[in-house]
Amino acid sequence: MTEQDSQTSKHDDSAESHERRPGSSDRRVQIAAARLRVVLDERLKRETPEWVKRLAEQKLAS
Repeated sequence: MTEQDSQTSKHDDSAESHERRPGSSDRRVQIAAARLRVVLDERLKRETPEWVKRLAEQKLAS
């Protein structure tokens, strides 16, 4: 086994051991992105869609 194979194998193993809960991290990313969009829209004096505002107001799950 080459060093590269060993590194690839380690990476593959870690990916399998870190199975995520369905949607948990995706939801956190969506909420964070919505919060950034609200700030950006405010700074650029643009209207933020209501659905983005509602998403931005949600609590981030820990």
